[in-house]
Amino acid sequence: MKTFPFALPLSIALALPTWAADTTAIPVPRIEIARFAGNRVAAVSYTFDDGTMGHYTVAAPTLERYGFRGTFGVIVRKTADDPDAAAKLATAGGKNDARRISWQEWRELAARGHEVANHGLDHRGLPALTEPELEREVEDARRIVTEKVGRPLTFIYPGNGRNPRVRDFVLRNHIAARDREERFGGPGFSVEKANGIVDKAIKAGQSIVIMSHAVAEVGYQPVSREELDGHLQYVSTLKDRIWVDTLANVARYVRARDSATVQIQRSESESVTYALASPLDPVVFNAPLTCLIQAGGPLISASARRGPGGVALPATVSGNQVLVDVVPGPGSVTVRWTRMSGPARSTRP
Repeated sequence: MKTFPFALPLSIALALPTWAADTTAIPVPRIEIARFAGNRVAAVSYTFDDGTMGHYTVAAPTLERYGFRGTFGVIVRKTADDPDAAAKLATAGGKNDARRISWQEWRELAARGHEVANHGLDHRGLPALTEPELEREVEDARRIVTEKVGRPLTFIYPGNGRNPRVRDFVLRNHIAARDREERFGGPGFSVEKANGIVDKAIKAGQSIVIMSHAVAEVGYQPVSREELDGHLQYVSTLKDRIWVDTLANVARYVRARDSATVQIQRSESESVTYALASPLDPVVFNAPLTCLIQAGGPLISASARRGPGGVALPATVSGNQVLVDVVPGPGSVTVRWTRMSGPARSTRP
């Protein structure tokens, strides 16, 4: 959690009247950026590899039932334009493969809020590839996914094959890659083990990434519909403690959080005005950060507005602090609150 205490320039501090040092005055609020969205203590992303139909028919709807969204890795050369073409591709050349999600269905999933991630052109292991081969496997795939669905922000390594050289190459044009994963499905898997992984993340205050393959179907490391539903039902009871979102959204939040700066511009007994800035590309890093204003209290209510027009921002009260979701960028943010004990003295003239 990043903390931005307010400090007056020396020239201003020397000019303050003597009453400003009164110990009964309310201190200038401290502003922090929450570790994860909504001031949750941990985060989890559910990722699904290879674009099998169980992801479309079972995984995505099950996530949605609990208000969650997932990250789905598409193998470009195993993907056809529409369901009929996908069925033909699965049986081409005498094959008897199960068909995979089509580009038409990928666009539908994206429109429903799920992330479509780059999982490579042909699902080749990357560490053994030359630079030209990496260009084809990673970048050609990225360009096609961009054309068919939209720019993929993250990359899922085929077969989890990675090393520093591969990672550097991937991150040239992706904001993040799946660098670690917890297996969900296959031999030895149980809902209890999966729930335990989430519990450990909460205890440690960490973000984790869950990796799945076959869902309610025959395939690699399968997981049943009932197992997925049972686990997500458990996680849904922890929504106030763990943030569930896509790999891209968690990565965007963490990178923006770590690069953001707060400048407090004015502070009163029951209000503060500040600016939140980040050097990152605002087109990509456009998700709000949760700012925590330590206002003292307890508090009754709060509101927040931004810019000359006073655009309202989401603001909630939690004990002695106000939580405000703010996208880094231009425009000052003004937060106002009401304490149970009523107004107190200002620390500024």
